[in-house]
Amino acid sequence: MHIYCVNLEKRIDRKESAGREFTREGLSVEFFPATDGRINTPSGLDVNPAEYGCSMSHTRIWRDIVDKGHEVSLIFEDDVRLVPNFNSKLKLILEEVKDLEWDIIHLGPLIPIIKRQITPNVYEGQPLGTHAYMMSLECAKKIAAFDPALFKVSVDFQLNRFPLRILCVNTSLAKQESIEDEPLIGLMKS
Repeated sequence: MHIYCVNLEKRIDRKESAGREFTREGLSVEFFPATDGRINTPSGLDVNPAEYGCSMSHTRIWRDIVDKGHEVSLIFEDDVRLVPNFNSKLKLILEEVKDLEWDIIHLGPLIPIIKRQITPNVYEGQPLGTHAYMMSLECAKKIAAFDPALFKVSVDFQLNRFPLRILCVNTSLAKQESIEDEPLIGLMKS
């Protein structure tokens, strides 16, 4: 499984903080440069520049997944906090869903909207938040071509608008750190 962490390059503090999380859990992560929504922002957007930057950042990762053919990818934002023993808990989830078809598995939905329970630890739903999720290659192929400049809502809402099989964990494996300083540029607070 390939692991990405989207990070606005000038936010070295966030890269270091996320890096400590990944090191603690023994994860090898590719830091992926985020799109700064304040630079070269298209006109006529239905979302604000931060939401556009976040959407563009995630879309670029989806395109990279397709280009490189990663069968399953784990995508983090740089303000993620992982639960202790993240790897072993993730393995349990992957074992539970191994025979299921899925596009996205949210590992820490901010607002759990449950449609139906699928396994003891996973439900089908419409979550919000893009700070920690897994995506299949087939999912990335379905949505990578969409233009974030045309999104009417932020990327986490947009994912729920696509016809995708979205699963969520009952107990979060990752949380989004609440950051009170500079607003997220290229990474909106979900």
